[in-house]
Amino acid sequence: MQRTMWFHLLSLALWAALVQTDENSSQCLVHADGDIIIGMLTSAHTTVDNLLDRVRPSEFTCSNFDLLPFVRMLAAIYTIDSINDSGFLPGVRLGYTVCDPCADATKALHCVEHLLSTNGSLPVLDDYSEFRPKVKIILGERYSLLTIPVARLLSVYLIPQISTTASAVVLSNLLEFPSFFRVIPSDVHQTKALAQLISHFDWNWVGLVSMDDDYGRGVHQSFLKSAEEAGVCVAYEEVIPHYLDHEHQQRIKEVAKQIRDSPEAQVAMGGTYTGARFPKP
Repeated sequence: MQRTMWFHLLSLALWAALVQTDENSSQCLVHADGDIIIGMLTSAHTTVDNLLDRVRPSEFTCSNFDLLPFVRMLAAIYTIDSINDSGFLPGVRLGYTVCDPCADATKALHCVEHLLSTNGSLPVLDDYSEFRPKVKIILGERYSLLTIPVARLLSVYLIPQISTTASAVVLSNLLEFPSFFRVIPSDVHQTKALAQLISHFDWNWVGLVSMDDDYGRGVHQSFLKSAEEAGVCVAYEEVIPHYLDHEHQQRIKEVAKQIRDSPEAQVAMGGTYTGARFPKP
């Protein structure tokens, strides 16, 4: 317990030490110069405050610090520094710029605009063949819901994007996302494995609950197809809102009641992801 507390305190201290203020934008959290700049999208916060009340394009306010992506960011920075110190790339020094999308797709696009901008502006051109932003590649995002719009925007410039966790099926479409790469299988394989696991234990009457977003809908449809192929019957399908404010919490209660009132369904499948919004009470 004490070790965990000290680890949290150390992480927060490192965060405070790493954050540097960019005079042109508050999007940039951490920056180190180099010959080649790597952009990183890291949702160190999981909530954009008062998102439903945002009626002007003002600055986003984020809350709910998330330790896991923060530690992953530190690991990425350590790896880049290790490559620089090892002399693995003679005459070339890698730099990085880290932005925090706060687990919000709109803010993620704002971060990408900042990463690709020159002197605070992003040019609008007919031909981007000679477009040379300082950031040559973008790592992230963690959530498929953020990765999808970012990948669509980057396909205009054909700036490479690499994700280690975004598993949405739609991202496998090279026509839509020609510059997107990932090091994780798509959800097609996950839903097939889950359907086979359920079939193995003869749980052939299940309930399916998913989030109402691009990721949740993709998992939902993929599992339905895999379940049908495995001979698994779906007793009910429920969709819950992606942004779980106080008004939508009633919907959660309705879904919970549906699960309780369906004893014949042996398994409740959750086609959800940790990017769901839980605003402050």
